[in-house]
Amino acid sequence: MQLLRVQEESGNFTERLSVFAFFDDPDGNADFGEMELTHSDTGLFWVITPDESFVRLRGQNRWTGVNNLAGPAGKQFPSGNYSLKISDLAGNEDIYVFELVRPVFPESAPVAFSMSGGEWELNMNPDAGDFVHTFFLLYNSGEELVYSWRVPGTGQPQTRGTISALKTLGRDITFLQCYTENAAETAGVLLTPVRLE
Repeated sequence: MQLLRVQEESGNFTERLSVFAFFDDPDGNADFGEMELTHSDTGLFWVITPDESFVRLRGQNRWTGVNNLAGPAGKQFPSGNYSLKISDLAGNEDIYVFELVRPVFPESAPVAFSMSGGEWELNMNPDAGDFVHTFFLLYNSGEELVYSWRVPGTGQPQTRGTISALKTLGRDITFLQCYTENAAETAGVLLTPVRLE
């Protein structure tokens, strides 16, 4: 689970929750029924159907979930304990319990990305705090994720590279989106996608 701040076209940020669970069913992956996320103190709940979910592969494991759950009435997700119930089509269930501890997000975006003369530049903002790991999410012209590249940590506030090198990481790479997460990997900031020039 990760709490996300997602930048909109306007430059403002909205809050989203990313929730994934390891789903391994003897009847196969197509037997996934639904996920239900419930906040213990308030009873607020979200239901994730197969049509709304997608799969991420981590090694040989398939993680099923979503990365765009919105808070109640567009507000923040409440802190505290949550339960995540996963069921298959026959009604068999597993329940996971976890605690959401709100992280301290930086006042502004933790990084700034720019391009000029065939090169890119990534600058860490001084108020980035614990948000130290940045990834470039690379998309094709159809806006499908092609590759996720972790920007090497240099210990410096600025990192540079060439756009041509990024484009070798996958076929038809057209857009780039910066994602910076905290050291505990419990929260992240996702910036607006940019077209690679």
